[in-house]
Amino acid sequence: MALMIPAPVRADRLGSDKIALFPKEVGEFAYADLKKARTLKWFPQLKEQMLPERFRQFEKFLASAEWTRIRRWMNWRGRSSPKG
Repeated sequence: MALMIPAPVRADRLGSDKIALFPKEVGEFAYADLKKARTLKWFPQLKEQMLPERFRQFEKFLASAEWTRIRRWMNWRGRSSPKG
């Protein structure tokens, strides 16, 4: 039987420029660096558990809309756009 020990949890510091964005009346808040989290191996599983299906569909829609915008821009610039 293998003993599973969770990795230690640590908190990074958030810069005062970011903290200043919140109202002064806020007693406490939480911050998650999702850009960094997306690079970690456990993120896809968490995303599956946390995001409802309609949000995943919306995310796919936004991704395809962005790709369409990039292709239009490349065509406007006179460059051939990649297939996709």
